[in-house]
Amino acid sequence: MNRRSFICIIGITAFIFLMIAGCSEKEDNNYTVERLDLELRMKNSEPLRTDPPENYELQATVTHKTETNAERLIYELLIRNPKIDMKNLVMSFSLAPRMLPLLDTSDIFVTNLLNDKPLDFSLDSMAHEVSLSRDFVLKQPILAADILPIYNEIYVKISYTSHTQRITDYYKLASVPTKDTKKFFSK
Repeated sequence: MNRRSFICIIGITAFIFLMIAGCSEKEDNNYTVERLDLELRMKNSEPLRTDPPENYELQATVTHKTETNAERLIYELLIRNPKIDMKNLVMSFSLAPRMLPLLDTSDIFVTNLLNDKPLDFSLDSMAHEVSLSRDFVLKQPILAADILPIYNEIYVKISYTSHTQRITDYYKLASVPTKDTKKFFSK
């Protein structure tokens, strides 16, 4: 291989690396902006809605699951029955900040922003609902007094485009616990 070919290969490799790094940085930046926006709302700089949305149904659930070596809480955010077309739908949620030390995780923020393709949800969609979920492992031992007041608290950001207008809604919800979840916490 001559020097010119070697330099050409190095140049192409560097270009590809920079393109990949640039894409990752953009995705990380979008994720960070989404997260910081919701965290800012959570700190009460802006009020969060508690009333039901007008353009869709919104529900959050929390399910307890026992595994061999872990107790899990599974949080799911559901959007059902859109009354308008929701293009490029971004769903994000965060648990109450006081949940972080009670869970075996470094992050309590969840979003579909990093999906491969944008999510569109419309009146004529084949799906009747869209969801976003994540499992969290509970640290042991857990004190009921620490977790009961906050485990079902969830902060939500829903963004979508309808008729060329970008709409963003912020909510503070109480996740609906399943029977298993209620039973686990009543012990």
